[in-house]
Amino acid sequence: MLVANSVCLNPTFFVTGRSSGDLFTTEVEINDAPLPARNVLTKGIFQEEICRSTRAVMSTRGRYMSAAEKMNASSGDRALYLHIQAPTVDAVEKALARINMVIREHTKEDANFTDPTAELVQQQIAESNAMAAAAITLLTAQAAGHHYIQDKIFVGLEHAPVTYPVREKILGPGSTYIDHIKTTTGANVTLRGKGSGFLDPNSGREAFEPLHIHITHPTLEGLQAAKSLAISLIQ
Repeated sequence: MLVANSVCLNPTFFVTGRSSGDLFTTEVEINDAPLPARNVLTKGIFQEEICRSTRAVMSTRGRYMSAAEKMNASSGDRALYLHIQAPTVDAVEKALARINMVIREHTKEDANFTDPTAELVQQQIAESNAMAAAAITLLTAQAAGHHYIQDKIFVGLEHAPVTYPVREKILGPGSTYIDHIKTTTGANVTLRGKGSGFLDPNSGREAFEPLHIHITHPTLEGLQAAKSLAISLIQ
């Protein structure tokens, strides 16, 4: 739910008000960034370092799409992007600055090559620099009186052989692997997306997103602990 009293900093971007326990969030599309930059930005070790240095929780969402795929993508299918959550706007801005730095560095490395997406990348960087807190929104929980942070860890085995039991490997015998994360961190952990068997309560169907581990926790520290265990499980 968004706070009604938003301050318009740019015709496209809004920063909402914040009350105790709420979080600021933003999304940054990196689909058209240079491949080396995407590789750095989507690595768990880089995202964990961002969390330690800025207290912003970053996660990779969507998938890489070619220009043609983006044009024909369904409403539930999104191009590769980073989701960022933090308790303050300042933390979000610091995380965005680090992302822009990585993209800028690798864009310079590719300067001697003809890159059809370079102009678009430069435009995205310029827009991010002009509005450091781009698309920041307020995330509030639906549970009465409580605020929860959520994150998704994508499994990334969409091209595994049909006979390979991805779902069973992630859940473990009797869901023991997922239950271990729950009991160890206090997080709410579920396997969702295509092939998960988890049905969305609103649509009655599996989500259109690729298979992923969905995590919610009332604290940043608890979420990060659960996220680390989930990443280790997938690896």
